[in-house]
Amino acid sequence: MVRGASWRDHLDRAWFSWTGVRAREAVAAAAGLLSPSWCVGCGAEETDLCEECAYDVRLLTRDPYRAEADAPALPVVGGTEEDLRVLPVIAAGTYGTLLSRVMLGFKDHERILLDRVLAPALGRAVEPALRQLCGTGAGEESMPAESPLSEPPLIVVPPLSLRARTRRSHDPVRHLLGRLAGASALGSASASDKASAVGGAEIAAGLVVQRPQAAAVGVLPGAGRQKGRGLDDRRRRLSGAFRVTARGRQELPGRQVLLVDDVLTTGSTVHALYEVLTEAGAEVRGAAVMAAAEVRRGGDASEGSGLE
Repeated sequence: MVRGASWRDHLDRAWFSWTGVRAREAVAAAAGLLSPSWCVGCGAEETDLCEECAYDVRLLTRDPYRAEADAPALPVVGGTEEDLRVLPVIAAGTYGTLLSRVMLGFKDHERILLDRVLAPALGRAVEPALRQLCGTGAGEESMPAESPLSEPPLIVVPPLSLRARTRRSHDPVRHLLGRLAGASALGSASASDKASAVGGAEIAAGLVVQRPQAAAVGVLPGAGRQKGRGLDDRRRRLSGAFRVTARGRQELPGRQVLLVDDVLTTGSTVHALYEVLTEAGAEVRGAAVMAAAEVRRGGDASEGSGLE
């Protein structure tokens, strides 16, 4: 031992010594045997997503775009015949290849650490949607609100189904928004921490829930899966699937709402939420999604994608 050296100095020498390096490698190898991990993109060992694949995800979601043209079930909005239009949706990327594998790894295979790339990806759609659709920012692309913005917009996420709650340890979209809230202008919906600055938004909770009948049907074998269902079938199954809670009836009237989901396919979920929120008095300005799937008219929007 070196006289006068602190315990931190001794620890550093042991940690970076040949013996220390070999010991850490052995522990990592043992951990890999007990709980193996590999990149969901390229299969590289000992990581959920390698740096090269993480960079590719950033490239795939760097240019948000309007995605409503490929979602035939989205609602038609507008007060007059001249103003009729499809509810606008902004997507960060297209669902497929690497992005879809990363999203499915996060949602269905408990790869929670993938939120480090998926949260920023979702933010690349949410933040321009708040500016352009809710009028919370300045600039040529901003769409002015129809009424003065006295309160920040509400971000509403589709309620997690009973089937999903039994299969997953977390709500994927709400999880990503929670992480995003710590690094952006997004705020919390809790009474003690509401976003109040212009350009911010409240992440709403407990305003919309799944109806008990829809929840019960959804847990039947094969009933909860959307894959393999056509557009008309999706519409029928989601019709009346949601209801506004007592808290929602108090908070929604007159509020601007941005719907946020992970994937846009036909737009049936967005349409169902739009109906119940509008009936409750909310002004649904549009939606933001991490990825939009290409939909074939009259066919299955999720065939081969793994969506449900």
